Amino acid sequence: MKTKKTEKTQDQDEECDSKQNAKILTAAIVLAELSEKLSGLYLPTYESMTVAAAREISRYGEYVDLSDISSMTDEIYRALVRKIPHHRGQELYSGSGMNLSGLKSLPVNGARALSKYAGNDLVLNGLNQISIESAKALGRFGGNLRLNGIIRLSAEAAAGLANNQKRLTLKGLKELTPEVAQSLSKHQGRLALSGVESLTPETARAISAHSGRISLNGISECTAETAMAFSNHRGHLGLAGLKHCDDALAQAFAGHAGPLSLSGIRSLSEQAAGYLAKHRGRQLSLARLSKVSQEAIQLLAQYDGELTLNRIVEISDETAEALAKHRGGILSLYGLRKLSAKAASSLMYHVRPLLVHPEVYAFMEHSWREQKRKSNCKSS
Repeated sequence: MKTKKTEKTQDQDEECDSKQNAKILTAAIVLAELSEKLSGLYLPTYESMTVAAAREISRYGEYVDLSDISSMTDEIYRALVRKIPHHRGQELYSGSGMNLSGLKSLPVNGARALSKYAGNDLVLNGLNQISIESAKALGRFGGNLRLNGIIRLSAEAAAGLANNQKRLTLKGLKELTPEVAQSLSKHQGRLALSGVESLTPETARAISAHSGRISLNGISECTAETAMAFSNHRGHLGLAGLKHCDDALAQAFAGHAGPLSLSGIRSLSEQAAGYLAKHRGRQLSLARLSKVSQEAIQLLAQYDGELTLNRIVEISDETAEALAKHRGGILSLYGLRKLSAKAASSLMYHVRPLLVHPEVYAFMEHSWREQKRKSNCKSS
């Protein structure tokens, strides 16, 4: 008469069988690794695991790298997350995450199990496509979801993933249709689409309904019509891949209503600088802007928002006076190195946080004190 194996007996059988294959991760290996690690469990050389190993991993609340695991049974999926069930609104483990990038497919039951994982990050970069049902299940995961291997996505699957409320990363997508963009626009967290290489105005209008942060840093060229299509977007828009911005494009971007990152732009005309100074979004990053006239910088100083100009190396006395009058919030000039004592003293009058290199700030402070000392001497 056959008797049902206990969980302990089943685990022992699995551990014995696994000794025949060094690529199988066992509970003993997991426990041995945990005894030597203070933080992070890195097991990238194993292609499969036992249920017992999954149970031990599920008790661990920090980052786990299982990036070579190529397949798992439904039981293993459930075991991986059974000790830390997730509920919407619950505080997640700080710094925890799981890398399962070796998986090439994700069954619906596996997606349902992983949606209950309580870590901050779930990395599934090995998937190049995902079914509608798996996407719907995975969209319920409460942490950051990284699916950078997906190269094709249906509008229905995109709608399922859009239910994720944290960071959704889909850097493998090269093309974005208006239908998929419309589905993804329902997502309310941070959306990373840095693999997308071009956008039509129609697609830009569709994705603009997204209320959060969008990264489209793979786009290297953009028409004024497409830029104008972003005018209703109120979240952060990242277009760091753009290297050039002519006057017409700058004028179009001025209508964008949210924070704007054009940190790949190297040069600007005075007219383009004037247009961008009227940007409505209260935050503008031109972090790599270096080929620009002093007059253009003076125009940018009129911007009513946080301004990043980290590649400006030298400023004139007149430009320093203009920058000192900037009232939009944080002004970042971390690349600044060449300025006169008068310019340095002027910058001390910037009323909001001014981010500069510590050596430059020391020079600014010294110049300001010296100016004050000379002024007091003259008045006495």
